[in-house]
Amino acid sequence: MYRDVMLAITRTGFDDRALDAAVSLCQAMDARLSVSVPFEIPLATAAAYGTSPIVLEASFADLRDEASAEVTRIKSRLHDRDVRFDVHLAEAQVYSSTALLTLEARYHDLVMIAAPRPGEERADAAIVHTIFSSLVMDSGRPVMTVPPATGRPFALDRIAIGWVPTPEATRAVHDALPLLRQAKRVDVILSQPMVGERRHGQDPGADIGAHLARHGIPVNVTVRHNARGSAGNDLLLNAAETGADLLIAGAWGHSRAREWAFGGVTRELLERADVPVLFSH
Repeated sequence: MYRDVMLAITRTGFDDRALDAAVSLCQAMDARLSVSVPFEIPLATAAAYGTSPIVLEASFADLRDEASAEVTRIKSRLHDRDVRFDVHLAEAQVYSSTALLTLEARYHDLVMIAAPRPGEERADAAIVHTIFSSLVMDSGRPVMTVPPATGRPFALDRIAIGWVPTPEATRAVHDALPLLRQAKRVDVILSQPMVGERRHGQDPGADIGAHLARHGIPVNVTVRHNARGSAGNDLLLNAAETGADLLIAGAWGHSRAREWAFGGVTRELLERADVPVLFSH
C-alpha cells in the first residue's frame, strides 16, 4: 500500500484535475497527501544590475505572496475532503524549484503531477515537461501523470500494462503493485513481441502473467501482432479497448534527449493519454 503520496504543483492551468485525482487515490489507499507548491527565489543577474535592493526585495516579496496565495487556495479546496494532507511552500534558495521537488519526491511512495496537452499554452506545457522529466529521471520514484478533465471519473478498477521486458517496464510493474492488487482486472498488453531468450522468451507474456498471478492479481495477457501506427499510439488504442482506468509504462528506454526530440513513446503517452499513466525509470 502507498502511505505517502506527493502532488507536485506546476502552477499552470493543469493542476486542479491532478489535485482531485490525488485526493481520490489517497482516500482509496488511506494515504497521506503532501502537496508541494514550488517557489524559486530569482538569482540576481546582470539584468538586475543597477536595481536597488529595495526594489528587488519588493519584487521577491510579490512572487512569494503569489506562491503563498496558491498554498492557501489549495488548503481551502482540501479543507472539507476526507483526506489527511499538508500543503507547503517548497522554497528553493540553492537548488532550482524543479530540483527541490525532485528531492522531496524521494520521501514518498508515489508522485503525481498534471499532464499537459499539445495546443495548450506553450509556456505552461514546457514547465510541466521540465518538472515531469526531472521527477521521472532523478527522483527514483514512480510518477503518475493526470490528464486534464475528460469527463470520466478517476478510478483504478481496470489497469493496463504496456509490457516489454526492459528494466524500466519491470520497475514500473513493481512500483504499481499496490494499485494492481486492488484492481478488478489487469490487462498486460504486448505489442509485436519478439520471441527469443533475449526478448520476450519462447511464450511472450507467459512469464509476466505468471509473476503477477502469484501476487494474487487478476491478470489477463493480450498479445497484439499488428501495431497500429507508432508504439505509443498502438499502446493507447489497446489500453482504450480494455477500458483501462490507468496505464502502467516504463519511461525512456533509451536516450531521453533523443526520445524527447523525436517524440517517442514516453512523450506520446504523457501528452495524449486520456487516463492517468504511471511511469517509472
